[in-house]
Amino acid sequence: MKANGDRHHGKKDGHAHRWHARVGPGATKGILIPPLFMPSLLLLLKEDPAHGYALLKRMAQLGVVSPDMDPSPVYKTLRWFEEMGLVVSERERGERGPDRKVYRITKKGDESLASFAPMVDKAGEIIAWFRDKYEELE
Repeated sequence: MKANGDRHHGKKDGHAHRWHARVGPGATKGILIPPLFMPSLLLLLKEDPAHGYALLKRMAQLGVVSPDMDPSPVYKTLRWFEEMGLVVSERERGERGPDRKVYRITKKGDESLASFAPMVDKAGEIIAWFRDKYEELE
């Protein structure tokens, strides 16, 4: 097994490989639907700028992550997105507590989100096949 993200799907390039290499082993713990994690973050930011905790809460409501998931993969991914130019952040005064970073998707992030669409479509096809096959065999 190779270090970092090289063991995932044998891919040497692409968003998923770079994300696993950056965020580290065990990064998917608590992520219930890993193929939708990154596109969901970007899509939620396209819908509305938000801070990390609000994004985590929304993704838990959608069922992408476990409600009790450790928030660090969300924050690490947002930092990685920012390094890649997919999002920008600015500090916002917290209503009750410290300032927080609010993230907003960039044009490059929007383009990256569009590149996820075929992967999400394929995941949907696989889920539909699984559901149909399971019902057929029941």
